[in-house]
This record gives sequence, C-alpha cells and structure tokens, in this order.
Amino acid sequence: MLNFTAGTLTIGSNTYTVVRGHGIITFHSDRMILHLVVKNSAGDTFHLILNGRHAKASSTTAFTVDFTMPQSKLAHSWFLKINGVTVTPK
Repeated sequence: MLNFTAGTLTIGSNTYTVVRGHGIITFHSDRMILHLVVKNSAGDTFHLILNGRHAKASSTTAFTVDFTMPQSKLAHSWFLKINGVTVTPK
C-alpha cells in the first residue's frame, strides 16, 4: 500500500500538485493502481486514477511503469497513456 502526501504531475503546459492519495502495487500480477487528488494552479481539485503495468517492481531499486488508457484518467479532463515512467523508492 502506498500513501502520497506531495508531488506534481505535468500534462502539456498544465502542472498539478498532489494533495493526497493512495495506491497499491501487486507484485504477482505486475500491476499498479494509484488514486490521487490533485490541484491545478487555480486551486481547482481533480481526481486522478493511474492504472499501470510494471516490469518487476522493487521496494529498493527503480523500476518502470506503463500507465494505460482508458483506465488511467484525470477526471473530467483526459484519458491518459503514459509509457516508461520510472519509479524510484526513497
């Protein structure tokens, strides 16, 4: 289980700040699902869902995730497809 308290997401020229969120990584099915609440520069909040597949996720080393569409979306704005995201554990 993952908990998010900060971060940013940039889509085109729009940058969103992560307000809060949670997610889960399943190692046996190579899946990752994130549910986040993000805020734009005007202060409007949106729900973000990212549904991805990872190549051998690790809790100690970086790994790559491909987020797929239409399962991944920024509510009421875009369906997202994001390939090759690198996740780095802290």
